[in-house]
Amino acid sequence: MTALRIIIAGDGVAAWMAAAALASGLRAAPGAVRIVSTGDADTPAEPFGLADTTLPWLGARRVLMPDPGDTQIARAGGSFSFGIALSGWNGPGGTWFHPFGSIGAPLGPVTFHRLAQKLRADGESVRFANFSMAALAAQAGRFRRPGPDPGSVLSTCAAGYHMDLDQLTALYRAPAARAGVTAADGMLARVEHSPDGAIDHLATTAGERLEADLFVDATGTAARLTGNGQRNWIDWSAWLPADTVLSARVADAQAPLPFSHAEAMPSGWRRFVPLQGGGVLDQVCVSALADGEELARAAGGAAEIHHAPLRCGRHEEAWRRNCVAIGSAAALIDPVAVSNLQLLRSGVDRLLALLPASADATAERAEYNRRFAAECDNARDYAAAHYALNGRRGESFWDGCRDAVVPDSLAYRIELYAATGKIALYDDEPLEESAWLCLFDENGVRPARIHPMAAGIAPVEAHRHAERIRSVMIETLRGMPPHAETLAALRSGRS
Repeated sequence: MTALRIIIAGDGVAAWMAAAALASGLRAAPGAVRIVSTGDADTPAEPFGLADTTLPWLGARRVLMPDPGDTQIARAGGSFSFGIALSGWNGPGGTWFHPFGSIGAPLGPVTFHRLAQKLRADGESVRFANFSMAALAAQAGRFRRPGPDPGSVLSTCAAGYHMDLDQLTALYRAPAARAGVTAADGMLARVEHSPDGAIDHLATTAGERLEADLFVDATGTAARLTGNGQRNWIDWSAWLPADTVLSARVADAQAPLPFSHAEAMPSGWRRFVPLQGGGVLDQVCVSALADGEELARAAGGAAEIHHAPLRCGRHEEAWRRNCVAIGSAAALIDPVAVSNLQLLRSGVDRLLALLPASADATAERAEYNRRFAAECDNARDYAAAHYALNGRRGESFWDGCRDAVVPDSLAYRIELYAATGKIALYDDEPLEESAWLCLFDENGVRPARIHPMAAGIAPVEAHRHAERIRSVMIETLRGMPPHAETLAALRSGRS
């Protein structure tokens, strides 16, 4: 087979991430991977907003595509994350933490969350985040990259990062150029199709005819190559009702904390993504209740407000015929728990693993779409659970969210955990078990009974085990550097 020719349409981080990954992975000749601009380079909402925060890349998915290193992230103004603080979701004044990494440690065959039920039955107050190394470090403003030593409590942490999307795009442009990616002349003018519905070629404003074996739609919600009309778009607004995002940059001389913050409000919620020198404040709400002036005041008074539509859902098939949609051209999710940057990155990794070896990509296309649908639906369930389980009463927006009938798959997860303490996890889960545990526990979904193996543990033994976990974590925390110190060391090359 001759070398695979790939054309990527788009201007933002989705296009350049895909270009860098595909050209590097294929060891392609110069020009085998090309990008055509759509003229939307001034639109930062790709895949979402002005900045985004990632969950940790789960181990099995980090085998193909290189990501920017810690030093690059630090020098580009980004910061690191050990989790997400959520306030007001389980009722005004309530706060809980979604830590990145595991919670506690098992006692023999008994998992920590089941041991926690035993401790509570014995009269002790237990919050899962108090037994998470990542949560303790984040809330203390400390950060050290988790190491591989399974004997260290730091190995129970996992790290994501916060990044300005314009800066992240620039970080992918350089390796794309080194790998031989070239830009087409002019901008995308037309998409020409063959009689069978496949893309025949793209025409540019400079008169160039772009032919390829595979086309990648990275054009954001416009979905210029694939379209996202009602016929092929699965709408999630029944469970994720926010349809508008307002974003503003915030200047702040204080050092960024290693976690983002999602605060529920009467008309939706607000997120702060901390960056060096400030951050980005997002307001996620329904369009009728969007208040740019309020966000501007919260951002410091003179901030420019960026408006972006939020249409939560996904394509029935992200890969159709000879075109693959990635990023928000393929799926868009409310970012309370799973970032759109996360889904984008998974899509690029999946495409690398399933690049077609022949003109007939039937098997590769089917497997890509199966895994795409599974990951997106799993992410939808986790995000929707935040709305469905909310504890805000007497507010029409939140009362409506709580009254909505959840997807069957989410209903099953809730029922299984409430009955048995078992978290239902499937293939292509974007979240770890600990994320579901904290979400359920802090929003009042708890097992109806103590697991028989936990019930047989003596109270003093359970108590001593919990105390040992806490003491090891506190001692480790004392030796961790402040997040700002870690960033400074990376910027200066001392790390």
